[in-house]
Amino acid sequence: MFSQALFYDFIDQEAEAEKTMAEAKQAHLRNASRGAPSIYMTAADFLLKCKATQLTERALAQELLTATDKVEPYLLLSRLKQQQGNLENALELLKKTLDANLDNPEVWAAFGHFHYGNKQFKDAQAAYETLLSLPLEPRNIALVYYRLGNIYFSKGKENDQVMNMAKTMFLRACVASPTANGWLGVGKACYHLQEFVDAEDALSVRFLDLSRT
Repeated sequence: MFSQALFYDFIDQEAEAEKTMAEAKQAHLRNASRGAPSIYMTAADFLLKCKATQLTERALAQELLTATDKVEPYLLLSRLKQQQGNLENALELLKKTLDANLDNPEVWAAFGHFHYGNKQFKDAQAAYETLLSLPLEPRNIALVYYRLGNIYFSKGKENDQVMNMAKTMFLRACVASPTANGWLGVGKACYHLQEFVDAEDALSVRFLDLSRT
């Protein structure tokens, strides 16, 4: 409903925009749990996933006018800039947010994901390892473990110590959120370490995960 209100605003249908906005806010207040993201952040996240960049910008602009949280809106804005292909601006937003929130695991995770997505694996590894040294975890810690596992795996084919680190990261990813890709990572690492029974077990679990989908 809020996305519809933004659309009306976008096409200059002010009366419909105001009416739909008021209805959306009332519905959000009725249904949102305490501490839930604002209606603007909820809409911006949804619209970004739909690649509706102009509407995402409008939702974020509203959020930034009133937000007391200065982390999540800027992380979402950085993702928007990445989607638009403005990587320099996206990185600058992340750096500014990181400078003001050095102990925030979500910011370090976003920093790592930015570099990982742009194949800057050395910088991604540094960000992920810093994140793992913090006392708190980001919401999607499994993705951090999995991607760090992939980085270690690519470096560990001639180094058993690094390959063991890859195996550990893949296992942690599977403990946090079991996936077929996570178990495949475990299996591949075990195979390179010549732990063939463990590799077979991990790949069997992966097959079971795939069969359930």
